Amino acid sequence: MSARRNISLGYWAAGFLLMFGLAWRADACFVTLATVHVSTNFRVVVQHGSTPIPGIQVAVFDNADLAKSAGETEWKPKPILTLVAGPDGAVDIQNLKPGSYLIETKGPGKGSAVNAEVSAKRVKNSNRISLEWPSSWTGIVKTKTLAGTLASNNPWIPFQDIHVELWTAGAKTPISAENTGAEGHFHFEQTAPGIYILHVRGQQKGVGDNWQVEGDIPLELSPSAVNVPEVLSLQLAESSCGISYSSCPAPNIVAMTSRRIRVRDPLGAVIAHAEYELDDPSSAMKAHGSTDSNGIAELPPDLLGKMTLVIASPGFSLLKQPLDLLAPDGRANDLLVSMAVNGFDNQCSAVSLEKHATPQ
Repeated sequence: MSARRNISLGYWAAGFLLMFGLAWRADACFVTLATVHVSTNFRVVVQHGSTPIPGIQVAVFDNADLAKSAGETEWKPKPILTLVAGPDGAVDIQNLKPGSYLIETKGPGKGSAVNAEVSAKRVKNSNRISLEWPSSWTGIVKTKTLAGTLASNNPWIPFQDIHVELWTAGAKTPISAENTGAEGHFHFEQTAPGIYILHVRGQQKGVGDNWQVEGDIPLELSPSAVNVPEVLSLQLAESSCGISYSSCPAPNIVAMTSRRIRVRDPLGAVIAHAEYELDDPSSAMKAHGSTDSNGIAELPPDLLGKMTLVIASPGFSLLKQPLDLLAPDGRANDLLVSMAVNGFDNQCSAVSLEKHATPQ
């Protein structure tokens, strides 16, 4: 099992290093844990917002045991306690000896974790730990139906198939499961409002086993909600933090006379070697290339008419921008492309218009 796959690894590594006053970083993935002081008898409550969530497993690890696993290729820490949240979302832990512990939720939807410092003395504050479920660094996706399309964040490495499972809190087996095939379409019949977990496992040619897209996508099903999509359209990617997904809306067509694009991150830093592709309305590729060291690419001047500009770069959300390429004008300013960082809520890759570029 890779370190990226084991959520407990991330929690433990962060907690262990924080105990020694160190920062922990794993390939642009930051994990921080709160430290809670409790007595030897305390309560753990699993909740979504203010709503208790029953049936979730709560695991307690001794940090002294976890420290012994440091440097091991395979991480195999075992919890000293595993309990299941009752109807009120709570578990009561009794007579835990003083020490330092990692307490986390387990199972579909993962959840949160804290470092618990257990003392034989009575604590002044509430003798309670709250854990959020589900938990995702990319966020919970709201939808009116449990149906939609899943696609790769990198169009040059598409999915051959995606195995999709639907879970609920505390379930021991999935409610339903299906394979999407290369098209990525899925559809589940459930209509009861609530929180569901979509567990996905993709297959992509040329991608190593440790970097195949796999993980949980928490969904909030609200059939009567407004401003919520009828069906999902998610672009998936994998990182050292696990699965990431984006549900950015389709952008408006941009009519442009420039053929130069400049690619930046949200802070304006250059993104070099970002791959681009220009596709015609039949999805046939008409041009392909990458940005130079200054984040600049020149599109072919002979291409005219309706095209889709696709830009991908590791760690960033995919851009699919429809264009209407007009006759080239050497005086036109560049088309600016801002690539959103994967995993940041409400961020989408987008273009901004300059002189001689007008929206339709």
